Amino acid sequence: MYKLISYIYIKMSFKLTIGGAEVDFAALIAADKREACIRALEVAKKGNEGFMGVLEPEAIAAAAPLTIDELAEALLPVAGAFAVTPISHFNVGAVARCNGRLIFGANAEWGPLLLSVHAEQCAVSQTLLNSARCRRAGEPIEAIYVTDAPCGHCRQFLVEQEYLQGKEISIHVRGKAPLSRVSDFLSEPFTPGDLKIAPGFKPVTGVRMPPQCARNDIASLACDAFNNLQDVSRAMYSHAESACAVCFGLSSGICAGAYIENCAFNPSFQGMSGALMAARFCGRDLSKITKVLMMEKPGVISNKDVTDMIRKLICPDATFDYFQC
Repeated sequence: MYKLISYIYIKMSFKLTIGGAEVDFAALIAADKREACIRALEVAKKGNEGFMGVLEPEAIAAAAPLTIDELAEALLPVAGAFAVTPISHFNVGAVARCNGRLIFGANAEWGPLLLSVHAEQCAVSQTLLNSARCRRAGEPIEAIYVTDAPCGHCRQFLVEQEYLQGKEISIHVRGKAPLSRVSDFLSEPFTPGDLKIAPGFKPVTGVRMPPQCARNDIASLACDAFNNLQDVSRAMYSHAESACAVCFGLSSGICAGAYIENCAFNPSFQGMSGALMAARFCGRDLSKITKVLMMEKPGVISNKDVTDMIRKLICPDATFDYFQC
């Protein structure tokens, strides 16, 4: 009897920490897919030594007989639970598929709506960061699953990602037939090709940690993270590639994000937002951030002030170290 009870508990309950609070996700998943999804999430949590918003192939295999498409769509409410929406109270979940992996994204509102993070942007950012962290930079995103149809902002962001990676991204809106490419959502798009930028574009030098940054232990921890992001940040107009790291103390590690500039300007994604969402998917309490570090190449503009603005909104007690490379 004990074994039976234990089995039911494992399969029908899945708890994670979000922002310092424990949340049971089981009720968010459709009943007919709940057991398979929880098996996948348990494997993902164990494999990452804590959930990071990423399901590797072995976690996806644990969800059999669900297909990867069925699993991604079933997990959209779980991704949406990581959203930060004090203004709209409208959570959006997104899941990106990349080389047999599923990576979560969610929307966030940091204060002024111009600083908002869209779920599809977040999923792209987290996928690029995951690929870079695992030394798999350049892997194309194959599909985006989302709870609601992408807004115009996100369609532009996605169509530029599709162009630059040189591979179409299929779009799966929950409850609707999938579209084989982003451009089906956005006719006659303006892409980096209009700027004579070829697919596969990467920064000329990227973001590298200069020697003077390694003057303390926390900055040294950030060094590897910044170097991993050198092929993620792109700034085709400003040439001010940058990366940010948020630190939770020496014993708790760091989370990093990269600036992603778009040729349509408005959808550009701040590195600080990427770092905050990475921390959110790791279950961190953003108010516990002790230090924010930013590395930036000198360019036409700087995102230093925007980064510091977000810091003051989210973690005003954290210190801010800025370096140019």
